Amino acid sequence: MFAITDIVPALPDFSIVDVGPAQPATPQRWQGLLDAGIARVVGFEASAATCAGLSAAASPRQTFLPLTIGDGSERTLHLTAHPAYTSVYEPNEAYIRLLRGAAPLFGVVGTERVRTQRLDDVAVLQAAGCDFMNFDVPGAAVAALTGAPRLLEATLALQVRVYLVPMYRDQPMLGDVDTLLRRHGFVVHSHLQSGGATLDHTPLDDGPGIYLNQEIWADFVYVKDFADADSQPAARWIRFAVLLHELYRSYDLAHLALAHADRRDDSDLAPRYLAAYEAGAANS
Repeated sequence: MFAITDIVPALPDFSIVDVGPAQPATPQRWQGLLDAGIARVVGFEASAATCAGLSAAASPRQTFLPLTIGDGSERTLHLTAHPAYTSVYEPNEAYIRLLRGAAPLFGVVGTERVRTQRLDDVAVLQAAGCDFMNFDVPGAAVAALTGAPRLLEATLALQVRVYLVPMYRDQPMLGDVDTLLRRHGFVVHSHLQSGGATLDHTPLDDGPGIYLNQEIWADFVYVKDFADADSQPAARWIRFAVLLHELYRSYDLAHLALAHADRRDDSDLAPRYLAAYEAGAANS
């Protein structure tokens, strides 16, 4: 559409925390900020081998640490056949055996004892703070968030993968994640992609990569409550707007955030943003 950074004043680097990052060289939502040289990313990956691969492919503005993020307690890490499902929670056979294709992914191939690391205790984050967080930690989003109350106070938006059925024994669910985040002043902004499986007890054909109705997980975006302009200073509303514009194309919320900044700082960012949006729409 258009570059919001051409409208807002120069900003200090955005600090992004990525817990459970994707495979090496996979573009992320914040790639534009990273490529523009206005973001720094600190990522965490429990698997030392995967973390080494991420580090090898990283740009100078990315740092990856081989830590298991949680609430600081000692836990058993359940290593699964597919590394993406490794968790400090034990896979729940009662559900896994019912879902087509799940068993080969969630099968436990080993365990190890680990001391989880609280995000608030990570030295590099104590210095850098945080504007945006991404969580993809199977079954353990609540534990990871519980270890980050200080960072959550500074965070403007976050994306979290939540489970909708208990694929792990005793894992917290969507309601637990939502309650914790609302307690820290966040509200749901959007529901992104989701994934599921067809129940395996039936011969119904779902086709490769397709499932019927049973959802297993979903990605949700939470943002700091945006109802009250006085809840944040103008500088934070501007950063909020840049994140929502660049990461999610949430032009309406970005415009509102800039209007809040204008109210706080007697500026004219919102009308300039609207003019750029309308010009971009007319030329598309």
